[in-house]
Amino acid sequence: NGVFFQVGESGLKPIHSGAYSSLIQWSVMNSRDENGCGVILYEPADQQSDSMIVLLHGGPHNCFSACYTPDILFYVHQNYTVLVPNYHGSFGAGDAFLHSLCGHIGDIEVRDVLDAVEKVLKQRPHISHDSLYLMGSSYGGFIGMKLLQARPTLFRVLK
Repeated sequence: NGVFFQVGESGLKPIHSGAYSSLIQWSVMNSRDENGCGVILYEPADQQSDSMIVLLHGGPHNCFSACYTPDILFYVHQNYTVLVPNYHGSFGAGDAFLHSLCGHIGDIEVRDVLDAVEKVLKQRPHISHDSLYLMGSSYGGFIGMKLLQARPTLFRVLK
C-alpha cells in the first residue's frame, strides 16, 4: 500500500510512490469466483469511509489499472471508497473474457458490478448501504443506467 503499480508483460512495475500515495490504500480482488471480474478497491489510508463510489469505465473493451489516477486520489481524499470493476468485456483477462459480451451486453457486466458491490459491502460493513454512488461515462454510463434499472434503490444521487 502507498505505492502504485502498472501491470505489464514483465509483471508489476512501481510507477508512483509520492507523498499523496500515503493517503490511499488499495486492494485487488475478484467480484465472486474465477468467473467473476477483477476489481480494484481504493480506500482512505487513515480512516474508514462510510461512502463508496462505483466508477464504471467506458469501452466496453477498456479497463482500469492499479496505477496513479488523480481523479481516484481526489475521491479518496474526500473520504470515499472507490470501487473500479473490470467487468466482462474488459481488456486484460484473455480473449474469452474480452469477447464474452456477445449476446449478453448489459447483462453480464451488470451482474459483475452487483457481485463486486455485494462482496465489498460484506467485507467492509462500515460502508453504508445508503451511501453508494455510480459514476461512468460512455459505455460506463450505459452500464450505470442498467444498474439503476436492475436495482433502483441501491444507489444514491451524490449531492
